[in-house]
Amino acid sequence: MDSIRCPNIVSFYGACTKTGKYALVMEYMSLGSLYKILHEDNRVLTWLERLSVAFQTASGINYLHQLPEPILHRDIKSLNVLMERAYEGYTAKVCDFGLARTRDETTRQTTSNPSLVCTLKWTAPEILLAGHHTDKTDIYSLGIVYWELATSEIPYDGLSDGVIRAFVLAGDRASTTTAVGITKAKKKTHSSKVQNDTTTAATANAVKTGFFSIMKKFFGVKTSILAAEVIFNIPADARWVQNGVTVAGGHGGGNATNQLYWPSGLFVDDDQTIVIADYYNHRIIQWKKGDTNGQVVAGGNGRGNQLDQLNEPTDVLIDKETDSLIICDRDNRRVVRWSRRSGTTQGEILIDNIRCLGLAMDDQRYLYISDTDKDEVKRYQIGDKNGTLVAGGNDKGAGLNQLNFPTYIFVDQQQTVYVSDWNNHRVMKWNNGAKEGIVVAGGQGQGKARTQLSYPQGLFVDTLGTIYVADSWSHRVMRWPKGAKQGTIIVGGNGYGVGANQFRYLRVIPNIPVDARWAQNATTVAGGHGQGSATNQLNQPFGIFVDDDQTIVIADYYNHRIIQWKMGDANGQVVAGGNGKGNRLDQLYRPTDMLIDKETDSLIICDRDNRRVVRWSRRNGTTQGEILIDNVRCLGLAMDDQRYLYISDTDKDEVKRYQIGDKNGTLVAGGNGKGAGLNQLNHPTYIFVDQQQTVYVSDYYNNHVTKWNKGAKEGIVVAGGQGQGNALTQLYHPQGL
Repeated sequence: MDSIRCPNIVSFYGACTKTGKYALVMEYMSLGSLYKILHEDNRVLTWLERLSVAFQTASGINYLHQLPEPILHRDIKSLNVLMERAYEGYTAKVCDFGLARTRDETTRQTTSNPSLVCTLKWTAPEILLAGHHTDKTDIYSLGIVYWELATSEIPYDGLSDGVIRAFVLAGDRASTTTAVGITKAKKKTHSSKVQNDTTTAATANAVKTGFFSIMKKFFGVKTSILAAEVIFNIPADARWVQNGVTVAGGHGGGNATNQLYWPSGLFVDDDQTIVIADYYNHRIIQWKKGDTNGQVVAGGNGRGNQLDQLNEPTDVLIDKETDSLIICDRDNRRVVRWSRRSGTTQGEILIDNIRCLGLAMDDQRYLYISDTDKDEVKRYQIGDKNGTLVAGGNDKGAGLNQLNFPTYIFVDQQQTVYVSDWNNHRVMKWNNGAKEGIVVAGGQGQGKARTQLSYPQGLFVDTLGTIYVADSWSHRVMRWPKGAKQGTIIVGGNGYGVGANQFRYLRVIPNIPVDARWAQNATTVAGGHGQGSATNQLNQPFGIFVDDDQTIVIADYYNHRIIQWKMGDANGQVVAGGNGKGNRLDQLYRPTDMLIDKETDSLIICDRDNRRVVRWSRRNGTTQGEILIDNVRCLGLAMDDQRYLYISDTDKDEVKRYQIGDKNGTLVAGGNGKGAGLNQLNHPTYIFVDQQQTVYVSDYYNNHVTKWNKGAKEGIVVAGGQGQGNALTQLYHPQGL
């Protein structure tokens, strides 16, 4: 029971098993049962409220029926539907599923067959005849509850058990005596839901979908009341288990159906099926609760732009109205829709020319999309190609009317848009129609303080306005109550790692398909205006680093600077050095490599001819760096998932690993003098480190690439090694890898 989590199922908190004091501790619902509301309090529910309660009860029963080990309720009745006031209307939750054993409600239960687990007025004829419960008999009982909702009457009121039994077995129902103002369409709805023959009864999912369609047809925008199923309040004193449980993947990075490769956005369906945007596998994969393997439901045909392919998808949602997936097909610059029906082999394009990262859908089926190229969020009607601006769109920046690389988004019942503003380290709230946003979490610079965020991503907002945000580079999830100046850590915050109580931002290394083909004509993305020192020129560029948003950072060797080029820009921007050749802290001297340390939002630079490694903050206003390591003739740099720094030293013909702050380092490759032996290097240039801390080294004068496993005393030649030359078995002074 404690594993069951559904917004329309009463939560189980614990039990007392002491002899003579047996008790279950369940969620408290202040309004009591639906029976009490309808027949004792005599509350008059609007038609929208009745339909909403019907929808929510169907959602709860559908959840139970769809579990990996399905649960039959066996005693569905209005007494077992508990009620609470919601933001608008009511929240309905099903209780006592599969547990109906007591006989204390004798006036409302069958006495003719006390072995049956049921209540006569809500019992299907098949149970009375054969005593056998099925999902169909649950639906029959649910139909009687809907009859109560429609009529506000007690079924078979005042009749004896014998008469009720005869009615049920004959397929009859007591007539409605109360005028409840049922329109023709609504009368058709309520009468069609109660069936005498359970063999043709609908599934709970079909009933739920039917009510959703009716509500949309008759009430349109007001169906925000449905959010009771999707958006709910999390108690302010809620506590989370600190050790997580793997529910998808967990078998290393890869493309098998039990693996993921940089999972990005996800969506959880009513039956707790998880749908995942599997970024570097170019697919959408779904995982049913308890399964050890997922099922590819979109893409998975290699990276590409055909309609049966995806290219680095970042987010996905389920459009229940059409039973389809809507997907951010990011690197194809499009949003696509794939039907969830069996046999679907390709998608269709909904919107193109958009660098989508995050998706959301409101109660009216408007689609909201974040665009990281335009730093904006737009709202689209399905079929609309242009959209309406709802957040940002005033160029990249930190102003209240701006965004800087918006990632994931959330939309509430009032069409308020919440945006994780990645490079501004904040969450912004944009009210419907607003020209400016409001900072509602973070916004105090990047950091790990409780007033700060560090590259926020996924977020959720409950109906009280409490924000839950994945604080990506602080490796934690934070809760930010409405109006609070600081948040609280609810899970994570235990450092960077793979423990069950830890998170980490995976610097995942993509697989390149063995049959990949490259275009033979290149496109210039930086420089290209001849040798020089202007911002549209380079002078012997060395190492490069490409950020998540495809910004290219370049070690501009003879210009003694680091320059970055945003995708599509004609000019670069100097981000370190550029003050002439020299050894001051605001200068560089022939830099050869650099990388971005996202944990500190800084550049780490091989300042080669100053024989040092320096760090420059990427924050605005930075005018100089700081020395991390000196007396090292650095040429290449790399960083692993644990933030260890790897540096090649061409004077000592070695590669060392350093913790940030460590001046000495640990030898991981070479270090046995200059030479061609397997324990030696000869002018090591660029390096690469994988997730197992295996080090790959371009060995310049030995014309080969060597692989050094963690802790190894010798390397293995993995490329070249057949002398200098241009044969397919040879290399000629290898560098970047």
